[in-house]
Amino acid sequence: MPGTSFTTAINQDNYLYLQLLDTVKNIHKYHLINEGIGNKLVDYMEARGIMANVLFEYADQYYSRKTTENLVALLAS
Repeated sequence: MPGTSFTTAINQDNYLYLQLLDTVKNIHKYHLINEGIGNKLVDYMEARGIMANVLFEYADQYYSRKTTENLVALLAS
């Protein structure tokens, strides 16, 4: 994943989580904050079986605090 500063094996179990976190990491580039993105994020997660607790574990382990803060803000919106 370009721009990501960690080393981990990407596999069937984690790729959706890491892909979503890469998007959340750079969410400011997409100008989506005011477009109901929080609801869309929840819908996306539910449709793909992404569990919030696992997502936060990956965020804490591999991403910056800012990414976790972005995730919290999106899920709270």
